[in-house]
Amino acid sequence: MQPKLGAHGAAAAPPPLRGLSYCRNSCFLDSLVMALLHRPAATLRARLEEAGGAARGGAGEEDDRRAVAAELCLLLHFIHGGAAAGPAMTCTTLRQRLLAAMQRRGYENPADGQPRDATEMLKALLEILRVPDTLRVTRRAEIQLAGGGEDARWWQRASSSSSSAPPVPHGTVWTAHLPSTARTVGQALHLSEEQEVEGCLDDEDMAGMARLHGAPLPTPRYVRRRDTTKVVGVEGDLFFVELGRIYLDRAGRARRSTVAFSPDFIRFGDRIFAVVSVVCHAHHHYTCVLRRGGAWWEYDDRAPHHLRPCALSADKLRTAVLYVYGRADG
Repeated sequence: MQPKLGAHGAAAAPPPLRGLSYCRNSCFLDSLVMALLHRPAATLRARLEEAGGAARGGAGEEDDRRAVAAELCLLLHFIHGGAAAGPAMTCTTLRQRLLAAMQRRGYENPADGQPRDATEMLKALLEILRVPDTLRVTRRAEIQLAGGGEDARWWQRASSSSSSAPPVPHGTVWTAHLPSTARTVGQALHLSEEQEVEGCLDDEDMAGMARLHGAPLPTPRYVRRRDTTKVVGVEGDLFFVELGRIYLDRAGRARRSTVAFSPDFIRFGDRIFAVVSVVCHAHHHYTCVLRRGGAWWEYDDRAPHHLRPCALSADKLRTAVLYVYGRADG
């Protein structure tokens, strides 16, 4: 995954993009905006132009949507305005617009320097812009009964989330909690969590299980549970994978996972998605890795006009907290 080289072995020329400048702990928002807008998906661009060009006026959520979209449109035009010298651009106004809208929805200010700042802002931004659900997810819950031994069978739970139920909308952001045995993002979109638990089915559960399996269960008590969740489709041309790197170990202490997810191509039927940007967090600072012209470039808002060629190495992937995926077959 090294940068693409030119005909004479020289590194590819930096893409003609202008980066957003740092201003008062803004790296989480700067990196997120660059990740979204350096190659904006067609549906996102259309939604921004539609909302940003709406008539002024209104109040509440509609006014929030128009104000946020209009500011994102300005940032989009700046980022793609070429490398010509000019005044610096920051996300200060966008941040003010977002925070005002988020406060009306009960959100807290996410800028506390933690690895989830960018994704918290992303989820709020998608809600404000009314981006529709894009992921279709199936869920399956199973249990192992007490006294079954090591080779005991798994019994599917009778619930609306069974594998026979149709896929349900999940939203545009898929959260992969770490640490994980998966090594690619594609694997993370098919998660199976198994845990030892002491549980007991009530009478209603037992009756439902009897209907599902054609006979009553030997016992209502179970000792293990397995939950499998899988993304089976995407509606639209954009989705996000968030890595929950902060987790609690068995002693209850907060830890940061160093799992490195490879950003593989992902196929849903005849639709192919590829990662277009990766938001990274290390040493209390956000950066963004952008894919342009088959090469990877690192954006840092402390040096916004100098995109650096980089390798998407395992060390870099250990700092990744958000992957942005877009259609690659259109």
